[in-house]
Amino acid sequence: MPPSTDSLPTIAVDKEPRWVAIAPDGRRAYVTLEDVVGGAFRGGLAVIDTATNALVTTIDLGHPSGVVVAPDGRRAYVSAFESGRGVVSVIDTATNGVVDTVAVSGQGGLPQGVAITPDGRQVYVATESEVGTPEGQGKVSVIDTEKGAVVAKIVGSPFPAAAAATPDGRSVWVLDTEGPPALIDTSTHQGTLPPGFDLGGTRIAFTPDGRLAYAVRDADTQILVIDVANQRLRTGLEASGLATDVAITPDGGTVYVTQRTSHQVSVLDTGVAMVAKHPVSWSGTADGIAIMPDGKTAYVSDRRSRAVRVIPIGP
Repeated sequence: MPPSTDSLPTIAVDKEPRWVAIAPDGRRAYVTLEDVVGGAFRGGLAVIDTATNALVTTIDLGHPSGVVVAPDGRRAYVSAFESGRGVVSVIDTATNGVVDTVAVSGQGGLPQGVAITPDGRQVYVATESEVGTPEGQGKVSVIDTEKGAVVAKIVGSPFPAAAAATPDGRSVWVLDTEGPPALIDTSTHQGTLPPGFDLGGTRIAFTPDGRLAYAVRDADTQILVIDVANQRLRTGLEASGLATDVAITPDGGTVYVTQRTSHQVSVLDTGVAMVAKHPVSWSGTADGIAIMPDGKTAYVSDRRSRAVRVIPIGP
């Protein structure tokens, strides 16, 4: 039985935490929060000081889904469902205030994954079908961060979930929960579907060199290893529980996968086709995960305990 991390730093939040993003300088962690009160969603964004592991503030939002931080650390972008439509809330990380709200869908268009290019100039937001569009048609909206406006829309699979930019910034991969991924060229905003590549997933992460990607699908035990250059599935690995999220260390050597059913994190070496249990476990759940820039610790959301766990990683 892995040793418990209940004695390690734990940051309490007032709602259920979901996805986690770390500022490039490692000074702040940002965690999306969600809750249902009286049949209505109440959400927010928790801001955590990583030096003290203290909750700095909670920013009220509608029903947030994904969060990314700009490469310069000055803005955080949160996809959310507000007033029945999809939006992206732009957060000033110096003041922790919402400085802009960009609409990315009409009524009913539930936003999901959000990604930002390495140069910080474009944000990509995946949204599900909205009222007035053909049934089963999702889309990806492209936001120009300087203009603060949507500059392109790419029609795609019906249930887009994960979005992530490749390390070279040339493309954004958008996974669908039930169908093939869409590969979007960031210079032309043209989307393509790789032939014969049926990959359903909800979270994806690339190795820093861009050669491999690791994807998981919520409530599934498989970890999918993708050959990025050849756009093909290299192998599928079995986790010990139902996978939720995936993150890769800054040196590209290790992959961490959260598993909420087994209350632990699994680890695998990117050069070896095997999965081993990471020697930490706790009494709650393991949901979203993000790794600090120094590669020494990770922040893991624990929805059951309404808390964020700080766990040691590395050799």
